[in-house]
Amino acid sequence: MQPASTVTNEAAQDDSNPDDLLLIYVAGNPTPSLLDAYARIIRSISPNSLMHWGGIDVGGFRIASRLSDKAKMYGFDLDLWKMNPAKVASDKAERPNDSKIDEVLKICQRHNWIKEIAGMKQNPVFQE
Repeated sequence: MQPASTVTNEAAQDDSNPDDLLLIYVAGNPTPSLLDAYARIIRSISPNSLMHWGGIDVGGFRIASRLSDKAKMYGFDLDLWKMNPAKVASDKAERPNDSKIDEVLKICQRHNWIKEIAGMKQNPVFQE
């Protein structure tokens, strides 16, 4: 598996991206200063949509939750991209314990990430 920074670089360099696409690599759990910069960026460009792509695990959903909380402060909703466990091949994933599944479900419920809730219930696996 390639490091996240490599995958992000490849995504940013994809010629099929729309001209108005902005990718931000947060490199893990966002710091308060990164969250403040994130807020300034989204307020200044007022995007039509915000999406987050991270690991399908507790850490990935915690990061998404922090970004979503910051976006909501300024009237924006954050959606998830490619974070639905139903789309992960079970044989290439980790089966987490029930407490981790419950934490992800609570995060998803709080942010109304319905597809990911259904996906976690259907295929309770993690994949980074």
